[in-house]
Amino acid sequence: SAFGVAGADVIHTRLVSCQYIMQADPNALNQRLDSIEHELNLAMVEEGFEISRVVFRRFFTMRYRRQTVGVEIPLSWDKFTNERVLELQEMFERKYEDLYGVGAGYTKAGIEISAIRADAVGIVAKPRLTAQDSKKEDVVKALKGKREICFTRPDRRFIETPVYDYGLLGAGGEIEGPAVIELPFTTTLIPPGARVMVDEYLNLVMEII
Repeated sequence: SAFGVAGADVIHTRLVSCQYIMQADPNALNQRLDSIEHELNLAMVEEGFEISRVVFRRFFTMRYRRQTVGVEIPLSWDKFTNERVLELQEMFERKYEDLYGVGAGYTKAGIEISAIRADAVGIVAKPRLTAQDSKKEDVVKALKGKREICFTRPDRRFIETPVYDYGLLGAGGEIEGPAVIELPFTTTLIPPGARVMVDEYLNLVMEII
C-alpha cells in the first residue's frame, strides 16, 4: 500500500450540477469548463504542481429530460464547437443504447446535461523497480527449520512442514507445498498441492500444481 501511494498521481475533482438543454450553447459550456478547471488549477498549484504537469479528464452526465438517472460521457476534447455539441449528443445516444438496448432512447423527450465533472491529475515521478536476475535458485539456504502444521486438505492431519526465510530467497526460487515462508511483516502458507515461485521483483507467485 505504501509503495502504491508513493507512485500515485494526485487527483482533485470538481463535480457541478447544471442543466443545459441540447443543443446547448458551446460558449456556455466552454465558460463553465474554464471556471471549473481554473479552480482545479489553483488547487494543484497549492499542491506544488506546475500547470504543465497537470492533465485534465472531463465528463458530462447526460439524460433524457425528466429522467432521474444520467449516463456519464467522457470527453476527448477540451473546447466545444457547434459540431462538438452535436457529437456529444450522438455519443450519449449510442452509450444509452449500449446500456439499455437498441431503441431504448427517446430523443423526442429532449436531452440535457445534468452534471459536469472534471479531474485534475498531477503527474508524479513513478518509482522504478530493479529486476533481479532470475535463475534456478537453491532454496535450501533459506530453510530455517520445520514445524508441525495441521492441514485440512486433502485430509485432516499434521504434516512436518519446512519453514523458509523470505530474505534468503532469490529470484527464480521455487518451493512446493506444504511449506511456510516467513517475512518480517507476514507469513505465507503454501498448502499441499501448491507451489510458490519467486519472480524477478521478489514477489511470491503461487499456483496450484
